[in-house]
Amino acid sequence: FARRAAKEGFKIQDFDACAQIKEQYRIPAGIVYTEFTQRQLVGLSKFASDEQVTERCIQFAKAVAKMETMSHHARHVYVCQKAQFNADKSGRYFLTADAEGKGVVENFGGRATLHPIQAGESILLRGWQIYNQGDGCVIVGMSKSGTFSFRGGVTIIE
Repeated sequence: FARRAAKEGFKIQDFDACAQIKEQYRIPAGIVYTEFTQRQLVGLSKFASDEQVTERCIQFAKAVAKMETMSHHARHVYVCQKAQFNADKSGRYFLTADAEGKGVVENFGGRATLHPIQAGESILLRGWQIYNQGDGCVIVGMSKSGTFSFRGGVTIIE
């Protein structure tokens, strides 16, 4: 696996962050986290195979490597259809992935705005780096540029 990482240009620790995605999420009371939940959090069917999860996490690690060329972040996390990235402590500002893979939806004070991002590309939005997988999932760099004292969090919104 280490040889594959070196050959394909990704870090094993970024792969591990995807594989252990539960550690990145706030899981509300009443939601039972299962191995099926983990598959959905990385944008796969709950019936996806272990091999599909592995390949998805390799995609994640490669995307993180690409993101790091634009801006460094302490952590990165998938945000797919059953999740939202909470970008402020009040809960009034959060980001969700566009279900059609067109980019990211910025929700601020009850108003939703789609910010188009081409698949395989990233943008900076209010200091947050967002990479579009193009399949209904985005990857968010989880330390705001220049403001390392605050990190956003991700919540399951099922």
